[in-house]
Amino acid sequence: MSSNMRNTERANQLAKDAMTEAHGTCSTVYTQIDYARDFLRMNWTGHASSTYDDALILWLEELRLITNDMNNMIELFGGTERAMIAMEDENTVMGSSWLKDLNPNQAG
Repeated sequence: MSSNMRNTERANQLAKDAMTEAHGTCSTVYTQIDYARDFLRMNWTGHASSTYDDALILWLEELRLITNDMNNMIELFGGTERAMIAMEDENTVMGSSWLKDLNPNQAG
């Protein structure tokens, strides 16, 4: 397998770190927007306030779903990373054993 096509532990860790950072950023945004919404509730009344609050609640719910999915992906990726590396190692060993069978006249 070409070295530029091989899954590497470093690449997997970089991807997991990037997802973790994005998750943290989204969680921070959620907290800040939720705080701002609470502040507005105390200082703003009327129909426009209610409409804005309803829309913001829906937006926050969607953001929470996204951050939950991101968290699931981070957990899954950690397991997938280990599984992919183990599979590649197994395939390398298996492929090496085929070399002798496929090329019996070649020293291996």
